[in-house]
Amino acid sequence: MDNEPKTDSNTESSSPGMQSKEIQGVYGILIEHTASAVLYIRDKTVDYANPAACHFTQQDSGDLIGISLYDLFHPEDRDQIDAMCTKLSSGADVKSMLDLRLLQKGGTWLWVECNPSLVPEEDPPAIVLSMTDISQRKEVDRQREKLQAFLHAALAQSPAGIMIVDYPDLIIRSANKAAIRLRGHDVDEDPVGQPVHDYASRCRFLLPDGRQHSDDSYPLFRAMQTGQSIQNEEVIIEQPDGKQNWVLAHAEAVRDEAGNVIAGIIITTDITERKESEQAVRSLLGELQQVKTELEKQNFDLQQAEERINRSLMRYTDLYEHAPVGYLTISERATVLRANQTACEILGSDYDSLMRRSLLQQVVSRHMTTLADHFQSVIQNQRPASCEVELKQVDKERKFVRFESAPRDTPEGDRQIRAALIDISQRMRAEIKLAQSEQRYRMIVENPLSVVMVVDEKFCITFASQGFCQILKSPYRNVIGTDFRDYLTDTQRETIAERYKARRRGEDVPKQYEIDVVATDGTISTILASIFLATGPDGNPQTVVNAVDITDRKQAQAEINQMQARFQRLFEQSVDAVYVRTAKGFVLVSPSFTHLFGYSHDELIAEDFDEMKLIAPPDRDHVLKRIRAIARGEDADNILDFTGLHSSGKTLSLQLTSSIIDWEGKPAVLGFIRDVTMQHRLVRRVQQMQRLDSIGRVAGGIAHDFERMIETIAGQVDRTRAKLKPDDILQQDLDAIQATTQSAVDLTHQLFDLSREGHHEPKQMELNDLLTYLEKTLLRVVGSEIKLKLDLAEERTAIDADPNQMEQMIINLLIQSRDSIENGHGSITLRTRVVNPAVDPVDATFELDDQDYVCFEVEDTGVGMSDDALAHVFEPFYQKPEDSRGSGLGMASVYSHIKQNNGNVHVQSTPGKGSVYTVYIPAMEVNASAE
Repeated sequence: MDNEPKTDSNTESSSPGMQSKEIQGVYGILIEHTASAVLYIRDKTVDYANPAACHFTQQDSGDLIGISLYDLFHPEDRDQIDAMCTKLSSGADVKSMLDLRLLQKGGTWLWVECNPSLVPEEDPPAIVLSMTDISQRKEVDRQREKLQAFLHAALAQSPAGIMIVDYPDLIIRSANKAAIRLRGHDVDEDPVGQPVHDYASRCRFLLPDGRQHSDDSYPLFRAMQTGQSIQNEEVIIEQPDGKQNWVLAHAEAVRDEAGNVIAGIIITTDITERKESEQAVRSLLGELQQVKTELEKQNFDLQQAEERINRSLMRYTDLYEHAPVGYLTISERATVLRANQTACEILGSDYDSLMRRSLLQQVVSRHMTTLADHFQSVIQNQRPASCEVELKQVDKERKFVRFESAPRDTPEGDRQIRAALIDISQRMRAEIKLAQSEQRYRMIVENPLSVVMVVDEKFCITFASQGFCQILKSPYRNVIGTDFRDYLTDTQRETIAERYKARRRGEDVPKQYEIDVVATDGTISTILASIFLATGPDGNPQTVVNAVDITDRKQAQAEINQMQARFQRLFEQSVDAVYVRTAKGFVLVSPSFTHLFGYSHDELIAEDFDEMKLIAPPDRDHVLKRIRAIARGEDADNILDFTGLHSSGKTLSLQLTSSIIDWEGKPAVLGFIRDVTMQHRLVRRVQQMQRLDSIGRVAGGIAHDFERMIETIAGQVDRTRAKLKPDDILQQDLDAIQATTQSAVDLTHQLFDLSREGHHEPKQMELNDLLTYLEKTLLRVVGSEIKLKLDLAEERTAIDADPNQMEQMIINLLIQSRDSIENGHGSITLRTRVVNPAVDPVDATFELDDQDYVCFEVEDTGVGMSDDALAHVFEPFYQKPEDSRGSGLGMASVYSHIKQNNGNVHVQSTPGKGSVYTVYIPAMEVNASAE
C-alpha cells in the first residue's frame, strides 16, 4: 500500500476547474449573494467574478473572464495596482485598503474600496480582490473638501485681520494676510509656528492716549488669561517705518471640552481712515468756528450800516416792503444784507432770522453750487444774470424761485448784489409733473421687459411696446396694424375673442388670465395679461393689455413639479428607512420606516412619541450621545450601528447614516436606517463554515497519518501470526489487537468523512423510502421510553445522494436529539416535506436557490441549547463540562455528509424548549417513465 501513487492535492486544487468547483461547493452561496464584488485573479487576469462584480461593472460574467486587471480600472490607478501586486507577490502583508476607480459599461467610473489577499497555494499565486462601493463616501469627501477650501479662502480674503495663538505656549497657529499687513510684515511671510512675542516685536502697540501696551494689557493676552471676551477696543499699531494704523480689536478665549483655555483668537479691523476723518472733522469745526466769529463781526458792522440806511430811506420803506417782488441785498459772500417783507415770505423766514445768513443755506444741497456760481458770475462780470433754484422745504410743497441779480458798488467800495426774488413754484411743479409723467410713460414703453399693447374694437393693434415686439419676434412697423387674433393659438383664439367682445358689452369676465402667444417663427410664449378698457385720443374705445412674460416661470415650475414627483417616488420606494427629525421629533418618515419598526405614520410623527422605543435599552445612551453630537455640528462619524426594537419586541440589527439639513429654516437631521440583520447572520454563518472547514482539513491530515500507522500495525500482526502456531496462546492477544485495529479503521473513516475525503457514491433515492426502511433501527436507537413519530410528505422526495451517508446522517441527528432529552422521557418527530424558497417561507441563515428542496427535519422536546452551544453544534468533540454525553464526531459527520450531498442545514433551539434540525437537499425531477 505504501508503493501506491499518491495524488498531489495542491496541484489538483490549483487548476481553474477545481478552484471554481471549490468556490461553488463551499463558499458559493456567500460569494454569489454577497453585496461586495469579488474577483479571482490569476497572472493579473480575471478568472472568476461574482454577480456583485458584474453589477458593479454593468457587464456579464463572460465579458469579465479573461480581461486584464489594468483594463478594469482607471489608467491613473495603474501605479497603485502594480504596487499592490508587487507587495502580494513578495509575500508582504497588504493591510491597507485601496481606493480605485472601477470601469463600468458605457465608460463611466465607480469608486470602490479594494481589499486584496493572496492565495499562495496557486501557481502562480492568485489574488482575491474584494470591492465595496464607496462612491457616496467619495462624493461626501469631495463636498467636504470644497467647503473647507471655501472657508480657507474666505478667511484668507477677509478684510479683517484674524490671528489664532496657542495658550499657554503663545505660538501662532493661523494668521491671514490682513493680520500680517496690519503688523507691517510682508504678506508672503508665513508667521505660523513662530512665538507671538518674536513676531510682534517689530511693532509697537499703543493705547489711544499714546502710552504703550504691556503684554498683560493687550486684548489678546487679557482674553486668554481671564477667559473673558474683549470687544471693540481701539489699539494703535506703530510699524517699523513709523506708520501708525488704528485698529478695532476683538479678542476671545478658546476653550476645550473641560473648559480650559487652549488658545486665543483676535480679530482686528483697520479704522485708520475713520480716525483720520474724525481728526479732519475736528479741524474743520475749528475753522468754521473762526469763520463764524468773523461773520458775526461782519454782521454787527452790517447791522450798524443798515440802521443808517434805514434812517435815510425811511420814506421808501412802504413801497420797498410791500412790493409784489422780493428784493434782496446780498454781499459778495452770499449773505443777506437786506430783504423786504415779500422776500422773507418767499424764503419762509422772518427778517431777523434771515439777516446775515448765507442764501446758500436756503436752497437744497444740489443747487448750492449753482447759486454760488451765479453770485460769483455777477460779481466778476459786473453785469446782470438770472438763476432758478429750489428752496429747502419749509412745508409739504416744494418751492422754486428765480434770482434776477445785478452788481452794486457801495460808497465804501464793497461789492454787493441787488437781487429780485420771484416765486416760480407753481410753474415748476407743473413742469416736474409733466416730466415725471413723460418719464414714467417712456420707462413703460421703452423697457424691454414691459409687455404692453393697445387693441381697438376690431382687434387691430394700434400700439405695441418693445417687450411685446420681442415676444412676437417682429419689428414694431410689422406689428402695428395687424390683427391680434393672428398671434393666438388655435385652442385659445375663439375663447379670447369672445371674452373681448363680452367685456365690450359690459359683462363680468375675468380681468386677468394667461394667454399663449405665437411668434412669427412659430415659438410659443405664455404671458399673464391684465385687460382694461380705455378711450383713445380720438374718442374711440380701445383695450389696453398690460402683460408679464411667464414662459420661463412656467417651464421652471414644470421642472420643479417633475423633480418633486421624482423625489417623492424615491422617498416612498426607498428600501432604507428614511426620516427627518427636528427638535420636536419626527416630521417625516418613509413607508419603509413604518414597516421596519411596526408603528403607524401618525404614531411616529406625534409630538409625544418616545423615540427611545425604537432602540434596544443597552444601546440607548450610546445612540443618544452620538445623535446629540451630530446635531451640535461636532465632527462625529455619521454611520452608527445599533440594535433596534420592533413594536412587537423583536430586535433588529440596524445601521444609521445621518446628516444635518435645513428644514423650513431650522436645522434638522436627515437619517437613513438600513436593516443589516440578515447580513450579520450571514457573517456568523460564514465564520462557522470557516471553522468547520479548518477542522475538516486538520481531521483529513490526522486521518492520513493515522491510516498509515494502522496499516503498519496490521502488517506487523499478520507477520507475527504467520510465525506462530495456530494453538499458540499469543493468537488471542493478536485477535484483540486486530479487533482494536478495526475500530481504529472505523474511526479513520469518520475522520475522512469529516474532511470530505471519504467514499461518496451519490444515487437517485427516495428519502421517504429510506426512513421507512430504517424505522425499526431508529426505534432501537431512541429506546422504548422516547416516543418516535414519522411525519412523511405525500409527494415524492427524490434526491441524488449517497444512501450510506444519508443513513449515517439520520442516525447521528437522532442520537443528538435522544441525548438532549432528560430522564429519557420525551418525543422526537422526523418530518419530510418539499419546499421552494420562491413561494415557501424558509427560516435559515443562508440563501437558497429558487428550486425545489427535499426538507428533512428532526424535532425534539429536549433541553435545548444556549446561543454559545448553538454556534459550535457541528464542531467535533464540543460539549459542556457538565454534559457527560459528548457527541464526538457525530454532528461533525452530519455537517460533512450534508455538504458532500450539496445540501444545507439550519438549527433552531431554545433552552428548555427543545431543538429543530432542518436539512435541505436539492430535489430531483422524476418523470413518469422513470417512475
